[in-house]
Amino acid sequence: MRLEAARKEKVRVQNNISEALYVHVKQIANRPPSGMWTKNKPAIPLLSVGIAQGDRADDYRVAVRISRHGFRVELLNKIFARHSPDDLHLRYVGRIYPVGVAPVLNQSSGTSVSHYLTGTGSIGCPVRDLKTGNTLLLSNNHVIALENDAIVDDAIVDPGKDDGGTVPANTIAYFSRCVNLDFSGAPNLVDCAVARLAPGVVLAPPGGSKFPYEPTLAPAMATKTSLVKKLGRSSGLTNGTITGIEMGGFFVDYQNGPALFDHQIEITGVDGVFAAHGDSGALVINEAGAALGLLFAVSETGVAYVNPIGPVLDLLGVALT
Repeated sequence: MRLEAARKEKVRVQNNISEALYVHVKQIANRPPSGMWTKNKPAIPLLSVGIAQGDRADDYRVAVRISRHGFRVELLNKIFARHSPDDLHLRYVGRIYPVGVAPVLNQSSGTSVSHYLTGTGSIGCPVRDLKTGNTLLLSNNHVIALENDAIVDDAIVDPGKDDGGTVPANTIAYFSRCVNLDFSGAPNLVDCAVARLAPGVVLAPPGGSKFPYEPTLAPAMATKTSLVKKLGRSSGLTNGTITGIEMGGFFVDYQNGPALFDHQIEITGVDGVFAAHGDSGALVINEAGAALGLLFAVSETGVAYVNPIGPVLDLLGVALT
């Protein structure tokens, strides 16, 4: 399909999913609370929908990602049967988690950072405040803003708290502002925050011969099959391929609860995983070195999710520098 046709088909898929799941949830709600039903409530399937590559350069398909099937395979098959198999790209990705929440302590790297109270993630890159002209540190909300709970001027430490960072010895910045995460069920577009640098701290842009980031280039748009790179605290330098654009309708399991996301970029690693827990906040670039997005989540099967860099910059009121 052409891109516009794929977008129209995406809406049709979303409508069919909403209709089928509405009926399913209504049936669950009306079941009597007795017997085995009280012990084994069937989980509701969780699906996200976006745009994936087709077989040709000008060919697109509707990307459907299954985060949880809820043991209702027949329901999913009923939904998918309403569409041509050639128009869909189905994939099971498992539950999705913010990659700054590490279940185990990984080896620290130079990009480790966090709010002084908890966690660890990655420094994205320096950005310029459009109002003050000051240089700020860019990362995720859940890495340096405590999922909306940080207070202005809270200390940001490098290495991150879980990597041994302490206040005041490792303070490199102070929390400035974030785009609040919405846990009400309304869709989120970004998971991002900035912090002002502590006196005497200079933050150099990520770079090197194998990570040719060029902040003077205009922010890149995600295109299918694009090769991308990221430099993160846990898995270091990795390469990946964009396998989905305009991904939406999926929940990320934060400490403060699940948050719905829309219009995200899906990336699959080349020769291994693209990201690991602790890589949250890492900058993702394309082959030309232009900033593409901000890494913020990874699924149980290793699929990574990235905020498009344009909305990150616009909503924070900053520019690449």
